[in-house]
Amino acid sequence: MAPSSDDLALAPRTPDRRRFLLNASTFGLEAEARAQLDAYRAAATAIGTRLGGTRPTITPLRFMPGRTRLYAELSFIGTVLTDVPLPQPTIEQVKELAVEVSPEQIDKADADWIFYGVYGSPSSTNQDAVLGGALWKTLGAVKSGQARPVSDETWFLGLGVMAANAVLADLKGFVAGGS
Repeated sequence: MAPSSDDLALAPRTPDRRRFLLNASTFGLEAEARAQLDAYRAAATAIGTRLGGTRPTITPLRFMPGRTRLYAELSFIGTVLTDVPLPQPTIEQVKELAVEVSPEQIDKADADWIFYGVYGSPSSTNQDAVLGGALWKTLGAVKSGQARPVSDETWFLGLGVMAANAVLADLKGFVAGGS
C-alpha cells in the first residue's frame, strides 16, 4: 500500500518519510515502518507535553569550513524541532535549509538553548574563535550553561527515524529534564 498524505506528518523530512514507507513496503515491512514512525511521533509529542506551556527557543548551530550556519525550518533538525514543537529564533524561521552568519553576527544565534556541531575538524572552521570570543560569552544560552555540543552526524547529517529518535533523546535529556 502506498503511503497516504497523513503519513507525511509522522517523522522528519517529508521526502524521507515517504521514501521510508515506500522502501519498507517493498520488503513487506510497512507495518514495522509505520510503528517506528508512530513511536517517533509519540516521543516528540511526549517531550512537548512534558514542557507544557514552556517552550524554550532552540538554535541548531553548525560550524563548517568557511561558514557558520543556523539551521532553519527545511533542515532535518528544523523538522524535528517542529514535530515537538520547539520554536527557533526569528532569524531561523524561514523556509530554507539554513541561514549563514559571520562570527561577528553570532549574537543572532542566541536562544534559550544553543546546540552546536562541527563538520570535519574544528581547526578547519571558526569554531574555536567563535566559542572563545567575547560576543559568544554574552549570549543568554552561554551565560546560563545551555549551549551544548552535539553530534554533527546525528543533528546535521542525520536522516530518518533513527537519527530523529537520537535527537529527541538529546532534547529530552537537555531541554525536557531527562528521563
